[in-house]
Amino acid sequence: MLDRKKILILFISSVILYYILVTPTILPRVTVCPIDALGITVFVIISSLIIRYLSMLEAKELEDKIAAQHMLMSTIINSTSIVMYLKELDGRIRLSNNKHADLIGLRPEEIVGLSTKDLYENFEIHEEDDRKIIETKLPIRTEKFVQVINQPEGHWYRITKAPVFNRFHQVTNIVVIFENIDEEKELDERKTTFVATMTHDLKTPTLAQINALDLLLNNYFGELNTPQRDILKQIKGSCNYMSDLIFTILDTYLYDNGSIKIKLDKFDLEELLNETIGQMSNLLLDKKQIVKIHSSASSTTIEADKFQIKRVILNLLSNANSYGYFDSDIDIYIKDTNDSSGILFDIVNKSSYISDDALSDVFAKFKQKKNAKFRKTGTGLGLYLSKQIIDAHGGEIHASSDQVNETSTFGFSIPKTQSDKSQLMINND
Repeated sequence: MLDRKKILILFISSVILYYILVTPTILPRVTVCPIDALGITVFVIISSLIIRYLSMLEAKELEDKIAAQHMLMSTIINSTSIVMYLKELDGRIRLSNNKHADLIGLRPEEIVGLSTKDLYENFEIHEEDDRKIIETKLPIRTEKFVQVINQPEGHWYRITKAPVFNRFHQVTNIVVIFENIDEEKELDERKTTFVATMTHDLKTPTLAQINALDLLLNNYFGELNTPQRDILKQIKGSCNYMSDLIFTILDTYLYDNGSIKIKLDKFDLEELLNETIGQMSNLLLDKKQIVKIHSSASSTTIEADKFQIKRVILNLLSNANSYGYFDSDIDIYIKDTNDSSGILFDIVNKSSYISDDALSDVFAKFKQKKNAKFRKTGTGLGLYLSKQIIDAHGGEIHASSDQVNETSTFGFSIPKTQSDKSQLMINND
């Protein structure tokens, strides 16, 4: 339907058209009699009304389609068993499903128009995620503890946020999905408590066995013959392996929970390497492996957690010893990074080829493919823990394999100094 304003505009336009057609001074070369001018004007009016009517029909059809799609989308959103809502970039909510309304304690229509600032405690963490989405135009997935304002208890959720684009590929809205993971978190906490308790209970008797074996090997209870000493050394080696396994499992869970902070100290990395090689001398001798150190760094003095870096070196060197060929060399390279602000540490040994597929998860916790190499027998936590330690130092751990030369390289790069000492702890995402 045409309103009065549009009818008036159409009438004025028709009068102007008729006047132009019948006035010779405006169109001197066009001669139109009043009857023809009236006919042309009427034709234009009727054509305009027809076009307007067809446009209204098309617009109505489009509105019906949009309404149907909106109803379908609303039905789908409300039928889901997870919390879902759509919000503007300023945080105002445009659409909320029933599950989200139940979480907030309001009706869906009451939530529309409210801001996340009005609904959630610590809304700043949600705003930070929104800024990342707008900047990168990519969805993100996080796990956060969410508490609604004026509600006594909060819950853990796996939160997925995805951008909504306009035709210019600009982010206009953000879709938010909450998935409750309280049970998962509780299970993880129980698992962590169980592992921590178990490893603590195993640690004491294992250390006691090692101390008792040291007393025997030091002839505290009398002189030992060669066969006795050899068998006791083998038993002590097994106990040391068990002790290392227990501490690796315990520290892995401590790192995952963010319970371990990096304790900085200045030390010489090459000296620490020589110390670690000395502790492994018997294992290297058994396989007739010779370690060669190639140091070209301007300085091997670094600022890091000496104990933790030693664990990384020990893990990488143990893998080179375990999976390297018998009677072969192990080459260790220490050099500056390209920008000279960090140090690069690589262990290269002769070994079977490791495929890219096997290398893809070699630093992942508990993941062990059939053809995976350089993974200690048992938990598969050694390289995972090494990655956690290097990540905590702001560095990167890496691995590669050369099929032609039959060599494998495992190593890491870390800054020589730690600029932001407040952030030196494991990021538990």
